[in-house]
Amino acid sequence: MQKLQSLGKHLAAALAAVFLTCLFPCVFIYTQNAGEARAKDMLVFLGIFCAVALAGMVLSGILFRNLSRAGFVTCLGMLIVINFGMLSDAVFDAVSLRPTYLLVILCALLALICILLLWKKPDMTIPCVLIAIAFGALCLMNFFMAVPTLLSSAGSVHEGSDITEEMPVLSGEKRNVYYLLFDEYGGDINLDHYFGYDNSEFLSALQDMGFSVSHSTFNTESCWTDTLIPNLLNLDYVCDDSMTELARREYLTEPYLFRLFRANGYQVNLINHRAFLHPEGTTELSSGQREDNISEYLLERSIFNKIDPIREKINVLLWRNYRDQYEEPLNNCFEALSSCRTAAADQPTLTVSYIQCPHAPFLYDAEGNVTETADRWNWKSGNFYPDQLTWLNDQLLPVLTDIRENDPEAVIILLSDHGARVPLHMVEQYGGPRFDAETETYYMQNALCCVYVPDESLEIEGDTGINATRKALNSAFDTGLPLLDAPEGYVLSDIFNAKE
Repeated sequence: MQKLQSLGKHLAAALAAVFLTCLFPCVFIYTQNAGEARAKDMLVFLGIFCAVALAGMVLSGILFRNLSRAGFVTCLGMLIVINFGMLSDAVFDAVSLRPTYLLVILCALLALICILLLWKKPDMTIPCVLIAIAFGALCLMNFFMAVPTLLSSAGSVHEGSDITEEMPVLSGEKRNVYYLLFDEYGGDINLDHYFGYDNSEFLSALQDMGFSVSHSTFNTESCWTDTLIPNLLNLDYVCDDSMTELARREYLTEPYLFRLFRANGYQVNLINHRAFLHPEGTTELSSGQREDNISEYLLERSIFNKIDPIREKINVLLWRNYRDQYEEPLNNCFEALSSCRTAAADQPTLTVSYIQCPHAPFLYDAEGNVTETADRWNWKSGNFYPDQLTWLNDQLLPVLTDIRENDPEAVIILLSDHGARVPLHMVEQYGGPRFDAETETYYMQNALCCVYVPDESLEIEGDTGINATRKALNSAFDTGLPLLDAPEGYVLSDIFNAKE
C-alpha cells in the first residue's frame, strides 16, 4: 500500500507539472488578449500540447522507468515545443542562427540532461512539484490581472440605445433587401486625398441604375471596424472605442437590422467573410469562413510553425490553409454574392454581405491578376489599394446589375465602414511616419454610401451610413425611423500622432 501511495504521489506531481506547463502558454495568450479573445479558443492548442506531452511522457517513462524523471524531462521538452518558434525567430534576428541549428543545440542539451538523469537516477518529484507550483501560480496571476478587463467586457455588453426595443412594422410590399458592406472602401474625398483616384466611373454607373450616391459620407464615431460595423448593423451608436472588442462584437450576434426584418417575416441570408459576424438564426450563403483567434499566436510561437507538414495539418484544423488567409474565403464570398439573388426562400429576404475588401491584403490587381505575396500588405506604394478597388468594382457591377434587372423592386444599400487608412497602416506596419491625427482622421472616416430604392431619389449627400440606411428603410417601408445626430470630436489615438 505504501508503495502504491508513493507511486501515486510521483504520478500526480509529474502529471500536474506537465499539464500546467501545457496550460500556461494558452492562458497567457488568452489573458493578454482578454476582452478580444474567447476562452474556448485555447482548447485546440491545449489539446495539441497535451497530446504531444502524453506521447513524451510515455516515451520518457519507458526510457527512465521512473515517473518523476519522465515528468521532469517531458516538461523541459514541452518548453521547447511550445516556445521554439518564438525563440528561433529571436535568435535568428540576433545572431542569424538557423532554426535547424538551434533545434540541434536544444536537443543536444536535452539529451545531456537525460544522460545525467539516467546516470544519477535522482528523484525528481520535488522539481516537478516546483514546476507545477510555478506555472500554476503564473496561470492564476494572469487570470487575476485580466479580471478587470473581463468584467468590463461582460458589464458593457448590454449598454446601448433604446432602439433595440423598437420594432416597426414594414408596410407596403415585402420587397427583398440587399445590405452590402465592404471594409475600408473609401469615399471620393478619401480616395482623392490618398491616391488621387477617381471613382466617378463606378459611381456614375450606379447613378445610371437609379442609385442615390453620397460623395461626402463620414462615419464619425470611429476609424475601427469593430466599432463601426456593429453600429451600422444596429442602425445606432451602440458601440464606441472605449468598449472592449469582445463587448463590441456581442452587438453582432443579434443586431437590430436582423431582428427588425425577422420580426416582419423575412429570411435573413448572410455572406460572412472570415466569420466576422456572429448572428443567430441566419442562412449562410458563404462557406469555408473562419475568424482569427488566439490559436494563431500559439501556432506561431511553437515548434510546429517551423515544420511544414505539421504546420499544414494544423493550418487545416485552424482553416488558415489559403493564400495569405484571404483568397479562398474572399473568392467564396464573391461566388455567394453573385448568386445571392437566386438564393432559395419561401419568404422575402434580407441579404447581408460583409466582405473585407478592398481592405488589405491586396490579392488582385486592376485586371484580376494575383498580386505577388510580398506586396499583399504594401501600403508604401500607392498602387495596390486602388488596383484592388478597381477589381472590386468590376465584381460588383454585374451583381448589382443582375439584382436591379431581375429583382426590380428590391432595395439595395451599399456601404463601407471607413475609408483607406494609409497613414495609420504606415505607422502600424513600418513605424511611421507619424501624422497629424486630427487632420487625417477626417479623411480616413470618409466612406462609401449608395442606396437604391425603386422609383425614389433620396437625398443622402453627407449622411452617415446609419442615416442613409434609415432613409432607405423609411422610404421603402414607411418605418418612421428618426435620423440621428452624428458623434463629433473623434480623433485617433495619440500613438499615431506626430504632435505627441
